[in-house]
Amino acid sequence: MTYPNELKERVVVGMKIAGYGSQKTAALVLKVTSRTLRNWKKNHKHCKKRGRQPKEITFKEALQIAKEWKRQGFCGVRPIIKALPQLRMRAAQTIVSELKSRKRKRSSIYRKQYQEKVTINNVGSVNALDGMLLRNGSECILSRDRASRKIKIKRCDDSLRAKDTIELLNELKNKNELPLVLCTDNGSSFCNQVVEDFLDKNYIVHLKNLPRVPQHNGACEIAVREFKDVFNENFDEEKTTNLLNENRLRASLSWRTATEFEKANFKEITLNERIEFFNETKQNIKKELFGITNAKEKRKIERRAILNTMEAFGLATISKGHPPTKSKAERIT
Repeated sequence: MTYPNELKERVVVGMKIAGYGSQKTAALVLKVTSRTLRNWKKNHKHCKKRGRQPKEITFKEALQIAKEWKRQGFCGVRPIIKALPQLRMRAAQTIVSELKSRKRKRSSIYRKQYQEKVTINNVGSVNALDGMLLRNGSECILSRDRASRKIKIKRCDDSLRAKDTIELLNELKNKNELPLVLCTDNGSSFCNQVVEDFLDKNYIVHLKNLPRVPQHNGACEIAVREFKDVFNENFDEEKTTNLLNENRLRASLSWRTATEFEKANFKEITLNERIEFFNETKQNIKKELFGITNAKEKRKIERRAILNTMEAFGLATISKGHPPTKSKAERIT
């Protein structure tokens, strides 16, 4: 049964004046549910805003919250309330939310202005390695080609160790798919003397992340996430790998699969090309590190030297960030 809007308004106004229990009585008389009456009240122009109106935040409160937020290293609301118990929780939530929003906007402008993007041009020239722990408790090592996005998985017998890294690299070697550059994080299974000896023997340059910067190996981190999203009890490692390599269409590859892109663009690297790139990279690193003693600065310079050599050989394209666009008033003047 439908009721006109005039009747709904009269009922809502009358319920505001009436005492406790009037809503149930009105529902029985009109033969509607209490939920329907609540919706009438909700949509009525005089009943939309209910409850106490929030108090205005004073400038003094906002200044205290901002100072404490910065002092505690851009934290959440609870540490601020713990340090300043006299403040209201609602005021702290509002101010911290606004401060975080402004910080994100500043960070976005900074990234656009200074961030660099490395695009790999040659299939098979750069591989990224990373380890992962699956839901069934087994550890695996994952290799991803940075140009074709093709992945390879190898399950470890126990925890991930150097021997698993060597075994995966030997599998790539048997298929003539050893890269020129190997990207890894600073894990003990990748950064040890056994792996370094293998890489030097096969003329492979080791490109390491800066400490606590996983974004430098972001391609492999994304591959791990994709693999874990698909992997379950119905899909083993081989089925999951085939699904990602042969079925998933990727916009970055002109809507082709990783296998199709690799077949169309793969070019085997000769031994002379490998030796030339390896020696040139080592010389550039040695030249750039001359006189540098700080360990962190050494790692930065080493990474920069490797990327510049890759760009010089045409293996990669490094695109610089662009400055923020000018406002309309600045463009007019």
